[in-house]
Amino acid sequence: MPAGAIRQRVRKRDISFGPRTSGSVDAWDTFYTLTTTAKKLGVNFYASVHNRVSQARAT
Repeated sequence: MPAGAIRQRVRKRDISFGPRTSGSVDAWDTFYTLTTTAKKLGVNFYASVHNRVSQARAT
């Protein structure tokens, strides 16, 4: 994880008092990865998640 990524993770943990379960840790990691990937690709994260959940682009 890059230094900036670690700093963001620590900031979120401090604000929300950390994840409550081990499943929460996995969810944090997954969504952090998705948001950083979307940011790098220049894709709207919320639109991307909406497309996946609603299966708007299902083939």
